[in-house]
Amino acid sequence: MLLKLTFLRRDGDGVSSQITVMKFGGKSVEDAQAFGQVAQIVRAHHEYPVVVVSAMSGVTDALIASLRIASEGGILKASQSLEEHFERHLRVTDSFAATARARTQLLVEHARHLLHEELRDRWGPPGARPGARSDRSPSRGRRTAAARP
Repeated sequence: MLLKLTFLRRDGDGVSSQITVMKFGGKSVEDAQAFGQVAQIVRAHHEYPVVVVSAMSGVTDALIASLRIASEGGILKASQSLEEHFERHLRVTDSFAATARARTQLLVEHARHLLHEELRDRWGPPGARPGARSDRSPSRGRRTAAARP
């Protein structure tokens, strides 16, 4: 899905500037071919748009399903249910340039680790939990964002 918004701004001299925001998610970023099409769409703009990419097709539903499984006591099964999605993300990187591929693979592996850790810490048996981690969760997003190029 592509959502495109364009904002016009006029300064005191009557000169206008344009900012375009493009959001992609779901089927529009489901595999390597779809990512290639997104890249072509973005490159077709003469100005630099702001690009927002949300979850690949099926990922949001998979995350919700894994939490449902974990809440019923199936921590290992919940983690395993996400593996096909991590692998799909990694397969998409096969078409990336070397530097982008390496950076994206690091981000995918980091997300895999954080999600498995979060499932274990929040839903695992008390003996498997290293302690309440809710105070650390907000910083995880910042650490992930900071890892980006």
